[in-house]
Amino acid sequence: MEPVPALLTENKRKHIIGVRANVWNEYISPTQQVEYMLLPRIAALAEVQWTQPKIKNYQDLAKYLVNLITFYEKDGLNCVNIYLILKQNINLIFNTKQLQLT
Repeated sequence: MEPVPALLTENKRKHIIGVRANVWNEYISPTQQVEYMLLPRIAALAEVQWTQPKIKNYQDLAKYLVNLITFYEKDGLNCVNIYLILKQNINLIFNTKQLQLT
């Protein structure tokens, strides 16, 4: 959730000014495949970039993505919907940095 590694010195951290999500669509066809490669990943990337580190919360993001995917699908967009399948089965263990899927 944080694009700037904590291990970097402040002198090196200042060179990281943002994030990006490249999709080389000249190699991806049709449009539905481009949508699949971008949605909802681009929303998650926006969350990583625009949300202040102190208030980032993966559980909140996961809930938001479930709602966003529903919106995408209602609009006829082709998106990764694995979050809808897993939403009830995710257990985040922050003190050990683990993600448990059951």
